[in-house]
Amino acid sequence: MRTIALAAVTTAVVLSAPLADAGETLRWKWAPGESSRLVMQQTMNMTMNGGPMGKINSSTDQTMLMTWTVGDSAGDATPVSQSMDRIVMTMDGPMGQGFTYDSAAAEAPVGMAAMVAPMFDALVKADITLAVSPRGEVSEVTLPDELKDAFNRVPGGAMSTDMVTQLTQQSLLKFPEQPLEVGDTWTETTKVSSPQMGAMQINVTYRYDGQREVGGRPVAAITPSLPMQVADPNAQAMPVTFETRASSGEILFDNEAGRLISSRIDQTTDVVVSVQGNEMRNEIAQTTVVRLLKEGETPDLDGADNDEAADEASLADPAMVTP
Repeated sequence: MRTIALAAVTTAVVLSAPLADAGETLRWKWAPGESSRLVMQQTMNMTMNGGPMGKINSSTDQTMLMTWTVGDSAGDATPVSQSMDRIVMTMDGPMGQGFTYDSAAAEAPVGMAAMVAPMFDALVKADITLAVSPRGEVSEVTLPDELKDAFNRVPGGAMSTDMVTQLTQQSLLKFPEQPLEVGDTWTETTKVSSPQMGAMQINVTYRYDGQREVGGRPVAAITPSLPMQVADPNAQAMPVTFETRASSGEILFDNEAGRLISSRIDQTTDVVVSVQGNEMRNEIAQTTVVRLLKEGETPDLDGADNDEAADEASLADPAMVTP
C-alpha cells in the first residue's frame, strides 16, 4: 500500500504544465463542453534492504485511461471533471507475491487485487471535480461520498480523503503572473500528509526551454525537477528521509490550444529509514508518462509501451478533441 501512496504523490504533480512562446504569459484555456482523453502510465521498481535477507525487489505497473470534461465557468473558476475510464495495475513482489487488477475485467478480483479493488472501482465509477482558474489555481475539490468512503477503507491507511484532496489541488500547475523567457524557472511546492509517511513535501522546479516543432505544430518544452522530502523526519516513529539521486524529463504543451500534449518524468530516489541508529537505504526508480490521445484512439492498456510522449504521432490536433 505504501507503494501506491508514493506513486500517487508523484502522480499528482506531473499531470500538466502548459507553456507559451518566450515572453508570453502562460494561462490555461478551458472551453465549456470540451472533452480530452489522456493515458497515464507509471512504472515503479523498488529495491529494499532486507537485512540478513539481502535485497528485496518489487515492481509496479499502473496505467490509467482518463477523461477531462470542462463545465461552464462561474466567475474566475472553471469546473473541470476528471473521470477514470479504465485502470490496469500489476504488482510483482518477492517470493512470487503479486497481483493484477483490471477495472474492465469480467472476473471479480481475488487475493491482493481484492484489497485495492474497492478504491479503484470507486475511481472508475465516480468523477472528481476541480474549480480551476486560468492560472491553474485549484480553489475547490469535490469528491463524491462513495469515493471518500472507498479511500478511507484502504487497508493500512495508504490513502485518505484528505490526502486525495491535497493531491488533486496540486494536480495542475499554477502559473507565474509574469511572462516567461527561454531559460526562466519557477518553483511550486506540493505538501501532502500521508498516513504512513507523515507530512511530505515536493519542491517542483520548472525550466522553460523554448518552442520546437512536433507533428507540424509549434509546442513549448519544459524540463521539470522534483526532489521529494519529508517535512519533519523526526516526527515519525521511524525517521524517514528522501534523497533524490536523479530527476529528468520533458513536458510538451500546445500553447495555441492551451492544453497538455505530453509529459514524462524519470526519477530515482533513495528512501533512507533510521532504525535504532542504523540506516536502511531503499531505492525507488519511477517513470511517469502522460499523453493526450487523438480522437478515436484506443491505447493498449494490456502491457504495450505507451512511451510515445515526444513522438510526432502522439500529437493530437486540438480541433479533433471535441465533446
